Amino acid sequence: MSATAVEKIALQANETHDANRRSHQPKKRHLLRWGLLAPIGCVIVLAVLLGLIQKLLWMRELDYSGIFWTLLSVKWGMFGAALVFGFLYLWINLRFECHGQSSHRGIRPNTSYTLSGPCEGCLSVRSRIF
Repeated sequence: MSATAVEKIALQANETHDANRRSHQPKKRHLLRWGLLAPIGCVIVLAVLLGLIQKLLWMRELDYSGIFWTLLSVKWGMFGAALVFGFLYLWINLRFECHGQSSHRGIRPNTSYTLSGPCEGCLSVRSRIF
């Protein structure tokens, strides 16, 4: 009887060893991914900041620092407006599509609707070509 108990204990020890080995692999992949992405992101941010500092120093030397800040605020304002507009456009369209309130249903007669999509319960529109 003690032989079977020892075998079960040995199997359980090997299973936990395999499980520990498997659990370390995603951690290594995660660290490797961040180890590659973090330096690339830092280089991009550093390049943008150095470019802005160079423009600021150049414009200040020409006594145009007010123009620099005006141009910078206009650029960021346009970026923010485009970001909000794009987000709202996509959000409204996705809400209509997920809730089945799409306005083009009565216009396109050769369209099939299936219950498959990126979110559960969304309708995916597929046009039929005859």
